[in-house]
Amino acid sequence: MYEEDLKRAQALGIKINEHEDPEECDRIAKDLFFSKKLRPQWDSKELLDIGFRRLWIDNDISELVWDLGERILNRSTPMFLICAEK
Repeated sequence: MYEEDLKRAQALGIKINEHEDPEECDRIAKDLFFSKKLRPQWDSKELLDIGFRRLWIDNDISELVWDLGERILNRSTPMFLICAEK
């Protein structure tokens, strides 16, 4: 999905920050702990497991924090928000 987002952004003329070694960036990203988790579902389970009892989750706050280019480039991984209370 990210590759599709990247192609769409390029077609719309959105400036994309190029990495010196995109293959290395992809390899590093795939090895990160959170890259293997479905979020925010993982976060909510962990928060409940450590004693939080009330959670408020907004699954997509992209419109509030990202400009159009960032929303297009990150469409497959929207920014989310969690508020937790013990």
